Amino acid sequence: MDQPERSNFMMPAVVERGKLRVAISTSGASPALASQLRQNCENIFDDDFEKFLDWLGALRDDLKKNEPNDSRRRERLKEAVEGFSLTGQVTYPSSWLVQNQQVASS
Repeated sequence: MDQPERSNFMMPAVVERGKLRVAISTSGASPALASQLRQNCENIFDDDFEKFLDWLGALRDDLKKNEPNDSRRRERLKEAVEGFSLTGQVTYPSSWLVQNQQVASS
């Protein structure tokens, strides 16, 4: 992993919040950035998100038991996540901004 010239194995950074698993990879370009992204995602997916996901899991279990109509079950599950949105803003480090600005003005 730490010697890419000797291997093609890469380990993604993994965000874990309750039942949520998100793997992040930069395809080996920057493991440090993958680690930063993981840390940021851990802050975004807070305790409320974990409770929300648990609620969705319980709703799904209940619908599987009590809603025989597959179409209606899918519709209810889609309705349950309607309005969910993940928003954010990327803030780049000043070292890159300076370099990028120099390249753009050349």
